[in-house]
Amino acid sequence: MRVLLTGATGNLGDQALRELARQGHTVRCLVRDPHAGRRLTRLGKRGQVSIALGDVRDAEAVRAAVAGQEAIIHLAAMLPPLADTQPELARAINVGGTEQVIAAAQAQATPPKLVYTSSIALFGNTQALPPPRRVSDPIHPIDPYSKHKAECETLVRASGLTWT
Repeated sequence: MRVLLTGATGNLGDQALRELARQGHTVRCLVRDPHAGRRLTRLGKRGQVSIALGDVRDAEAVRAAVAGQEAIIHLAAMLPPLADTQPELARAINVGGTEQVIAAAQAQATPPKLVYTSSIALFGNTQALPPPRRVSDPIHPIDPYSKHKAECETLVRASGLTWT
């Protein structure tokens, strides 16, 4: 399968890329840093991992990266503590980037499937509640990052794309 991976240079992205390559998928990684991109291409067989240079906030870069892909795994996000100290930039990346990914996918003749990663942070402070958390539990976003994730979930649900 041809897969676009955003956030490939992060902790979760690195692991996702390794597993996608292990399973034989062809992976295009949208990355801002060409040096990090070169490192990523070594994680797969020759030609299996490619780099699309660009920022998830850049509509043109995202459209080019999405073109021809069968699936998108969207992991790119600004996490706490940076999201707490720079909430406007975090929203531009987290929500704006998700908007760009969705719009690029919707523009394809055959839209790719979308895997969107959310966060348990949506549930807020749950230490006093018995585990486990369930999807049906009410959410209580309490910081910029969890508020962004809640907004993105709404965007994904309303997108008309096949998503998880």
